[in-house]
Amino acid sequence: MATGGLTFFGQGSGAVTYAPYTDPTFTLNEMAGDLWYVSAPVNHDSKALADGTGWLAQVTPDRLLAVVSYPDLDPAAAAPGEAEVEVYTDGEYVEIEQQGALVTLAPGGMSVWTVRWKLRRVPGGTAIAAGSADLAALAAATLAE
Repeated sequence: MATGGLTFFGQGSGAVTYAPYTDPTFTLNEMAGDLWYVSAPVNHDSKALADGTGWLAQVTPDRLLAVVSYPDLDPAAAAPGEAEVEVYTDGEYVEIEQQGALVTLAPGGMSVWTVRWKLRRVPGGTAIAAGSADLAALAAATLAE
């Protein structure tokens, strides 16, 4: 995603962790049960890892809401050093990433994991700010479609 947006997702269990090199100004903040990241300049690559609740949302500077839904992951199923949700930035873009469970596949085996993307325009008058109840409601309504 382009910088200048707003990322949020349902907060699962456990604390947010940050990669060792993360800029101290890069933070995810809990508000009303969701975790929020307001895109801001960083001095170097920065990454946060968190347990989510099966969805991620990003609002662009052009008032577009991208909502991603996927099967919720038990924190114990994540790959070592990883988590269900990763938010990364290098100051030029923001990456929001959902991750599935670490599984071992036999040769010729397969795994199915469904991810759904929805894009909606944020209605005029909707405040685009961390903790916005209107944005959280819009994301919830989009997920329910």
